[in-house]
Amino acid sequence: QAGRLALDHLGGSIPLLSFRENGTSNLEIYTSSGSGWINVTTANSLRLLTNGTTALTLDSSQNATFAGTVTAQGSGGITSTGAGYTNSGFRITNTSASRTTGWFLTDAGVSTLRDVTGSSDLFTIDLSGNGNVYGTIITQNGTASTPASASATGTAGTIKWDASYIYV
Repeated sequence: QAGRLALDHLGGSIPLLSFRENGTSNLEIYTSSGSGWINVTTANSLRLLTNGTTALTLDSSQNATFAGTVTAQGSGGITSTGAGYTNSGFRITNTSASRTTGWFLTDAGVSTLRDVTGSSDLFTIDLSGNGNVYGTIITQNGTASTPASASATGTAGTIKWDASYIYV
């Protein structure tokens, strides 16, 4: 057709467009059973570019690296599936320090925030809204603070303390 390049499958093997470099096939685009496939046939990465800049890299270990922000639109959200509960989910990374800062996981209706190793729960909340905090809860930034006087009006939900008393 005008303006199009078509590779028709008329029988036999699958329709395949192969890109070669020095006689070696490095990239294949093909269809099979109605699905479309892009295959890097070497141990190299697949990079998708926009305006000449890498936007997404898929490496040979099946890791995806996005150059920008990943945004989920619509009702589907972002779903992560893994072989097990530990370290499956979303790894939260501090990109400026290039280190993992935590994991967000869901399993059997319980949402969990885990530590950098992915092995210790920090916070969990279940489908009924019941939450658990593991470790130390620091309020007032760890600084003792008390009401102005015994007759001072407090603020509902506030907990304050000094060396002798706790005020709720």
